[in-house]
Amino acid sequence: MAQQALLVEHLAQLDATLPKQLDAITILEYVGLTYGDTIFYRYRIDLAASSLSEERKASMEARIRRDLEQLACKEPQLLAMMRRFKFHQEHYYLARNSTLFSIELHPEQLSCPG
Repeated sequence: MAQQALLVEHLAQLDATLPKQLDAITILEYVGLTYGDTIFYRYRIDLAASSLSEERKASMEARIRRDLEQLACKEPQLLAMMRRFKFHQEHYYLARNSTLFSIELHPEQLSCPG
């Protein structure tokens, strides 16, 4: 349980540094543990969802999913802890006027090199 408490404390420390500009249009607004098993990240994208075609939205989601999976694979300790506690990550993306998409990462579904 100590490791889980450390994770919650780490997430709270990270959340205290937010909002954080990640790139020209993306802000990470919130990080925390929700539902008892989900490391939840909320991002705001400075675009109107209506300005994106379905194709561009799907392309953006696929690119972000790939980047998030690569980033997760670089954190073996986090993945091991997520497996141990049966946690997963949810990355929730909001546009100016609506939800863009949500990406869930489950450690057992990642195919990390190595």
